[in-house]
Amino acid sequence: EEEEEEEEKELVANVTILEQGPHHMVVAKPPGVVCHHGGRVGSRSRKKKNMEQDDEEAEEIPMLQRVRDALGGKRHVNLVHRLDRGASGCLLFTFADDPTTTA
Repeated sequence: EEEEEEEEKELVANVTILEQGPHHMVVAKPPGVVCHHGGRVGSRSRKKKNMEQDDEEAEEIPMLQRVRDALGGKRHVNLVHRLDRGASGCLLFTFADDPTTTA
């Protein structure tokens, strides 16, 4: 049964889709990947230390962008929650182009 479940998982644009419905998508987030690009908060020394990491992160593709790429840019995608960079788990995304969604 586990093998069947693994086959059902779809790998598109470096995204493992665990479930997809008309209004949502659940994907597997691997450890070491950010959920979305974000600004840094903290002291100058912390920012200076993090500047070295910025070059590495600039080439990293966040999960939000991976999902958008997997959908071919055809849908507006919202990230419902985040997981820390080092964490792995499930991420829930919703589609804002759904006519039942209000802004």
